[in-house]
Amino acid sequence: MDNLSMEERHIVASLSKDPIFNGDELDSTTEIDVNRIMETESQLSSELYDLNNLKVLSSLIKEFNTNLELLEFENCYYSLQNLRKKISDNNAAFIKQSFHFQRSVVVYIDSLHSKYINTIHEIISSGFWCVSSDAIKFRSSTTWGKDNFDIEHDILLELVQRLFFPNDMVDPTLWLITDMEFGNDRETLKTQLVDIYKNYIKFEDITRIIKNAIFSQNIIIKYDSDEDKMKFLEHNSSTGPIDILASFDALNSFLLNSVPTMLVGNLLRNIGELLGNEFLKFVKRNAREIVGSNSDSLKEKVSHVNEQLGDLSKKSNGLWSYNRQNIEDLLKDKQLYINLLLDGVFITKVESIRAIFSDPQESWKEETIAHISSDKTTNGEDIQNKPSIIGTPKKSVGTDGDWNWDAEDNVEEEKENDKESKGDNAESDDDAWGDEIDVDLDLQSPKKAVNHETPNQDKKDLPIDETMDDDENAGWEEDWDIGEDDADNPIEEPETKNLEIKNGQSHDDHNIVNTSSSDITVTQLPKLFSQIAIDFINEAQDIEENMIQNTYFSYKLSLLQTTFFAIAVSHCPAEWWKLFVDMREAYKGNTKLFRLQELSTRYLESNRLTRQKRVWKLIQEQFQEFHEKENSPSWSITLELLIPFIQTEIITPIVKIGGKESNTELLRFLQFLFNDCITDVILKWDIISEKNSENLGKLISLISSNVEVPSLADSPQYKEMCAKFDLVGRFLPLHLREITDMFYNGDFYLFGTDEIVQWIKLLFADTPIRQDAISDIYEIRQVAEEN
Repeated sequence: MDNLSMEERHIVASLSKDPIFNGDELDSTTEIDVNRIMETESQLSSELYDLNNLKVLSSLIKEFNTNLELLEFENCYYSLQNLRKKISDNNAAFIKQSFHFQRSVVVYIDSLHSKYINTIHEIISSGFWCVSSDAIKFRSSTTWGKDNFDIEHDILLELVQRLFFPNDMVDPTLWLITDMEFGNDRETLKTQLVDIYKNYIKFEDITRIIKNAIFSQNIIIKYDSDEDKMKFLEHNSSTGPIDILASFDALNSFLLNSVPTMLVGNLLRNIGELLGNEFLKFVKRNAREIVGSNSDSLKEKVSHVNEQLGDLSKKSNGLWSYNRQNIEDLLKDKQLYINLLLDGVFITKVESIRAIFSDPQESWKEETIAHISSDKTTNGEDIQNKPSIIGTPKKSVGTDGDWNWDAEDNVEEEKENDKESKGDNAESDDDAWGDEIDVDLDLQSPKKAVNHETPNQDKKDLPIDETMDDDENAGWEEDWDIGEDDADNPIEEPETKNLEIKNGQSHDDHNIVNTSSSDITVTQLPKLFSQIAIDFINEAQDIEENMIQNTYFSYKLSLLQTTFFAIAVSHCPAEWWKLFVDMREAYKGNTKLFRLQELSTRYLESNRLTRQKRVWKLIQEQFQEFHEKENSPSWSITLELLIPFIQTEIITPIVKIGGKESNTELLRFLQFLFNDCITDVILKWDIISEKNSENLGKLISLISSNVEVPSLADSPQYKEMCAKFDLVGRFLPLHLREITDMFYNGDFYLFGTDEIVQWIKLLFADTPIRQDAISDIYEIRQVAEEN
């Protein structure tokens, strides 16, 4: 201890004599402040430590800049990463510095991030690739920097993928992005990384340029192997088969010889499928020139391009596969060659169809007069499917044909499938035009009236102990066959029918069909398409003598009709019925245009069914009004919406169509309106009050008087439907005795026995009077049946 004390005194004495420490102004006899000296020494030590830490930052910055000048990009990456860690890991020495100093350092380091990525981006985008709208050039190596360092593309890109896109994506949480302090610089760096990834790893920009060149009809692709450059040259006119094959060859050569193996898979993943499909389409489209007997040169070029595509498929490392066998089969198979020639004819005819509607003058809309004929039944009664007096439904079975083919193989034999038709609402499961309308015809009235309605006069103050049995035969459930063969299978009625015919009048059981004719206006579409169809058939026969018997020809002819119809529908005017008239005129007299006839029929039916949905909704709304306000219902739905809609949207357009199709669709609509919408729905009610009996009678009267169709005046079916519907409207408000009197007079000859009974049970309460009336009805009908 004595020695240490002597040493300290010696040091203090020495310091007291040190002019640097004390200064000249101090007296040598002045006492030295030891504590102050120790504090100063500690402060200087701390400053020295901070300066050493800041010197590390400076060394890392110099290291980064040196590596960047030497284009040592991986060393730059880790130098910059270490620099960021030194700043961010609670660097006390850096935090002690002034705010201005800290901000200056951070701004400078952010600039190093940008400088680093910008250098890499420039080398890739301009050193290796040179991409523009008219050329794509690639160099596998380049020189860069002041000292002209050599850089290999594959080495640099492998490094970029490993460092910046380890998960094969642009990661927004990468430290190079997130560690930057200022948002603008951060977004700029992120944009450059995205551009490197999208355009030089995934080739989005190059893909777009190549696709544009493939689809263009006026661009020829050239390949310069010396410069590894692909050029896109504008051509004044459309390119021919030789030029197109040369373009395929040039593009394939560029991909095989210039694009790096590590990236060709990414590029082919983008354009490979398009390239293969377009080449296959090209061979099919030019089959006559390529597969012809005098086209060995073209055939060899096609084979060469086909081999190139196969080699590219192998080079893609499984990212794109190509089957070269397809082209080889096309070059060898005669039948495929014939089908390809037919495809060529088909394409020209489709183009002709499109040309009709692309005419700016719309000359196809010019109208001319066409002659149509219609079948009308007179002096008799079409009683097929009419209910007999004992309520036995009679149905007829018709057939309907459809065309089917395998669109993938294009060679499946077409078949006609028999379909069983059951009235208007039956649709085949195979009918692609079915389900245009989905009306729930079993819908009950929106509000039940049990125990809430006042009976008619004969029902007043009597107990209500019976409701309608859902299983009872309503008599209107029979389907009316209103197809084209109405008169072919007349059904004999029992001789006792005359018991219920008023005034003893009888009805003839046979139809007398007269054919009348009229004129209607059509556009130029029928004439234009008929000529296109004739030309298609003639040109097909020029390819092969027995082409018409070829199933592939049948498929193409059907497809041509479908294409024409689809395009015509898209140009259909607001008066939709005119399109049907045009289509009917087009297929009239030409049995080979069966598909067009089928599509037109479905189109007409679809328009009717679509409008029937609106009719159904309005009538049910009117029924709802009756249930809610039976004493004073509003009639605006019927008078202002329903009747005008039926007249303007359904009856008038269909009448304008003319011919037997008009009569058929009108009868189907009236069957839907009278039966499905009104009568069947009413029969599902539980009871009808006295007021609603009057309301329903008035509704039926309004509809019956406003849906008269003069063009159906000679149709027995129309007469029977209207007569039966009118009778329902007349007896609804009547008393039970008045209804039975009508029955005795034979007014109910169109009604089945169970149907009459169902109406009586619905209208009147269960009383002895009602039971006597029902018994009389059964007794009279039973006697008539026995006789």
